[in-house]
Order: sequence, then structure tokens, then C-alpha cells
Amino acid sequence: MKSSNYDVWFREQVRQGLKEADDPNTQWISHEEMKSDQAKQRVKLVERIRLEAEAGKAGHDE
Repeated sequence: MKSSNYDVWFREQVRQGLKEADDPNTQWISHEEMKSDQAKQRVKLVERIRLEAEAGKAGHDE
């Protein structure tokens, strides 16, 4: 991405973020909720990686 394109994109992202932050209808989540959600996603990802690795090993055993 050219720097001028990036600058336009970045400024739009900031503008949207400020607009959303100022919107009284925006639903906020707590830091604890976010950390909990991230931990759950991490567990699922690690399990998926483990299963894919096992499937890859099984494919090489043939």
C-alpha cells in the first residue's frame, strides 16, 4: 500500500473509531470479557493446530 493510500485508509479508520466511540448506542465490553473471549479462542486454535498436526503425521505414516 502506498504511503498516501495508507494515510487515507488510516485517517478513515480513526474517523470511524471516534464516531463509534462517541455513539451512545455503542455496546462496550469489559477488559475481563475480552480477555476471557481471547482465551477461549486461543484454546480452540491450539486444539485445531494439534489436530491438524496429528492429521499431517498420519498422512506421512502411510
